[in-house]
Order: sequence, then C-alpha cells, then structure tokens
Amino acid sequence: CNQNLGESYFRMGEYRKAIPYAEKSLDQSTEIGSAIQVETSLKMLHKSYAKLGIYEKAYEYQELRKAVTDSLRAVERATSISEMQAKYENEKTIQQVELANQRNELQEERIKRQLSTTRNYLYLIIGLSLLLVIVYVQRTRKLRKTNEELTVQKEELDKRSQEKEML
Repeated sequence: CNQNLGESYFRMGEYRKAIPYAEKSLDQSTEIGSAIQVETSLKMLHKSYAKLGIYEKAYEYQELRKAVTDSLRAVERATSISEMQAKYENEKTIQQVELANQRNELQEERIKRQLSTTRNYLYLIIGLSLLLVIVYVQRTRKLRKTNEELTVQKEELDKRSQEKEML
C-alpha cells in the first residue's frame, strides 16, 4: 500500500511526499524479505532524491539498489543453474531407466527364444523316443511271431523225424 502511494505521488511530481511512503515500503519489504519490492522501493527513493537535486542521497539509494539488483540476478542465475542441473539429472535418470528397460526387454526376448528352443528340443526327443518305442514294439512282435512260426515248424520237423524213425 505504501509503495502504491509513493508511486502515485512520484507520478504527480510530488517527490517530497513520495519519499516517506517509499521509505515505509522499503522497511516493510525488508521485514518480509521481498527483494523485488525492496529493489522497487530503492529505485523510487533514488529517482525522488535525484528529482529533488539531493544527489548524495540519490547516489546512496542507487548503489543500494544496484547491490540488491545484483543479488537478485545472482539468485536468478543460481536458481536457473539449479533448475538446469535438476533437469539434466532428471533426463539422465530417464535415459538410464529407458536403457535398463531396453536391456530387460532384450533379456526377456533371449529367455523366450531359449525356452522355445528348449521346448522344441524336448518335443524332438519325445518324438524320437516314441518312434523308437514303436519300432521296438513292432520288431518284438515280429520276432515273437517268427519265433512262434519257427517253433511250430520245428515241432513239425521233430514230429516227422520221429515218424520216419518209427518207420
């Protein structure tokens, strides 16, 4: 409020009336820690004293304002650097996460291929085993049948041989 009154008097050219309000605004701004309002109040005091021809005071407030402005710029730079660093770190973390995700996807693909290959080999082994069992069973049956036929033929031969001997 003091700052607005001071600015109004300054615009109307009533510099002596603007100064007390600018000083009160400076005190209040300093108390609450508003560097921007402090800088604005110092600027008004500098210009008011300069317009009144009180150059020593104008210079004093100009120097104070310059120091506050420099501090504000330093804070802005530090904030900007901090934000850029945070952004860089964030992007770096995102890239690391994306790289880890890509590695995981590749690993999952390799595992899927290995499982598929293992499954195919298992099917092949089971198929060959079944084929061997079928071939074994068929051969065993054939051998049994052949053995039975041979046994029958042998019995017939033995029987004939005995008949011949009897005769």
